[in-house]
Amino acid sequence: MDLDKLKDLKIEDLIKKPLFLFQIGIIIFSFVAARRLYTNQAKKVQEVKLEIENELGVESVIADIQKLKARLDDYKSMASPYNDTSFIINMVSQFANQAAIKFESIRPQSIREIDPYSYMSLSLSSQIDSFSKLGTFVSLIENSPKFLQIDVLRFSNTGSGVQDKQATQAEMVVSSYYLK
Repeated sequence: MDLDKLKDLKIEDLIKKPLFLFQIGIIIFSFVAARRLYTNQAKKVQEVKLEIENELGVESVIADIQKLKARLDDYKSMASPYNDTSFIINMVSQFANQAAIKFESIRPQSIREIDPYSYMSLSLSSQIDSFSKLGTFVSLIENSPKFLQIDVLRFSNTGSGVQDKQATQAEMVVSSYYLK
């Protein structure tokens, strides 16, 4: 078909031809179908993005829970593994040997319940000849990897000591926690 014939064609003539109407219908149908397909695909892409975001959120929550469990296990490992006073007596004796302190008396006190732990204490007394040794002992207790703490620390003068120095008596209560 040449261009002159195309110029002479009128729309009314084209509409009368069934093949032309069929072709126009197919073109319109194709545009509608393509538009619908594009819209459906865009919705699916959006849904997949939301699913991925939700899964990432769930995974981060799971990772946070695992971190908290690990911290809780670390925290639990700090509690005394035993429910009798032998553990705390051994720990205090070990720290006293490291600090070169000798205790005149070690008295276990009654065990108290503080859910979910039990709380046991030792009452200790010693003649102090050096505050640096006492400081070393206190530091060892307070920096212990287990839950050991000094609840009470009292000093009293006991009269005159060797070479005109007053002797100092130290009394303390050291406590530990253990899981019930």
